[in-house]
Amino acid sequence: QLISRNSSQDGWKAHKAACVAQKKGRQYIVHLDIGSDMTQGAPWCANLIELLLSSNTHMLYLVESFKAMEDVFNHPIRPSAIFCSSGDFAKRGQREMWKTTRDWVTAGGRFVIGGPGVGNMRYDAVNEMLSGLGLPWQMLEYSRTTHFRNDEHPLFAALPPKAVARTFLPKSYSMKSVMLEGVAEQDALYRSTNESQVESMAMAFLGGEMSAGKVAVAATAVGQGWIGWVGDVNQEGDSDKVVCFLLGYECFR
Repeated sequence: QLISRNSSQDGWKAHKAACVAQKKGRQYIVHLDIGSDMTQGAPWCANLIELLLSSNTHMLYLVESFKAMEDVFNHPIRPSAIFCSSGDFAKRGQREMWKTTRDWVTAGGRFVIGGPGVGNMRYDAVNEMLSGLGLPWQMLEYSRTTHFRNDEHPLFAALPPKAVARTFLPKSYSMKSVMLEGVAEQDALYRSTNESQVESMAMAFLGGEMSAGKVAVAATAVGQGWIGWVGDVNQEGDSDKVVCFLLGYECFR
């Protein structure tokens, strides 16, 4: 179920969304999408939006301004997860928002960066944003290759033996992604291995090489919560599943 926000009464709408989710006993998920980067500007993300809306155990609340996001953070009913698909989040003027986000995660919440926002971020701003979130991660490169699932990742390893996600999440898949370095081995959910090959014609033309340990999907524990990165710029169908998993959707557990 989606609760949209298009008026100036952001405080009231944040209150209503939180209370309705609580009353219905659903997980309260916030989608931060400044400028409608994903909901209107990225038709290739329609399947992900449908997945986020299809759960009977979650309620998705769309936030389209940073002022509205402040209202979410200030409300006593906390969302269980926030999905950020906006490139504006990486702008230097959002330093206080980065700190607030980090504090919110530390107290117990999941914050996942992905969707078209990753491709819309200025590359020189990505590292500053990650540092502002208190992470040692840094942007490494942008190219296509096949990344392999790390079954030792804490979120995956904690799944029950017969959990749907153990078969739902692909063992490997190809994606064009903004890859990271500086990610601890256990925090890399999907990364290149020695089996990965150069799959980008531009990269091959320039003589690029693919090596193990380049991370397309990462998630690290921060206090009682998690911060995640899904670097796929084209939002492949398998990345839709990964986003839902990192947001904690019960139907994928």
